[in-house]
Amino acid sequence: MENIAYHEAGHAVMYALCDLPFDSMEETLTAFHEAGHAVLYALWDLPFDSVEVFTDKHPAPPELKGDYAGLVRSDLMRDCPNFAMPWSPDFRIDRAHQHWERLICVSLAGQLAESRYLGHSAPKFVGRHDQRDIRYICRHLMGCPASILTDFIAGLRLRTVKLLDRMWSAVTAVAVTLLNQASLTRAEVRALVRAPRTPSVRKCAKRRSEITWMKPESTNCVELWTRPGLRKPWPAPC
Repeated sequence: MENIAYHEAGHAVMYALCDLPFDSMEETLTAFHEAGHAVLYALWDLPFDSVEVFTDKHPAPPELKGDYAGLVRSDLMRDCPNFAMPWSPDFRIDRAHQHWERLICVSLAGQLAESRYLGHSAPKFVGRHDQRDIRYICRHLMGCPASILTDFIAGLRLRTVKLLDRMWSAVTAVAVTLLNQASLTRAEVRALVRAPRTPSVRKCAKRRSEITWMKPESTNCVELWTRPGLRKPWPAPC
């Protein structure tokens, strides 16, 4: 009973912070859903145009009305890098698979963020458009065999849950801002994701002592993320 009380208190605080009426749960869930997508887009520096939540004050365009409560505006193929296109001379199969796996995690992140906010699994119909994108990527762009598809997606789902756990303060920041202004550009989302999350003085001191070994000219991301003893402020590139 105590856990339930704390959970509901969290919802109430969110409504109070955003000056929302207490009957706007649907908008709040949509904001967390879209924030989950947007934060992973920004985390991996994947291109997208904006993220939106449709409300009475910010209605959906006629072609989307009734079908979307919010969305991240992006284009799967337009934004595809050359290294992920099999017909491109710059195609690299390892980087291509990394790119498509990240996009699958992005698609999974909406429903998982909504579920985390709810405290239980979101309804199955939530994220049906995301599921369509995941199937398209797996079958047509990655050529994932049907026999391993379920296990493959389950592995990426677990990976996405862990990422959202580590980035939850950023997801919350984006969701709250969406509830206040309905739309965010890519630059605005990136600023929220990269903003300091007010760590403790002890953690700040430890972080300063850990980064003294870094050379200013170092650009080797693999080396930075695998250095022993380094506390990672952001999830390592996957």
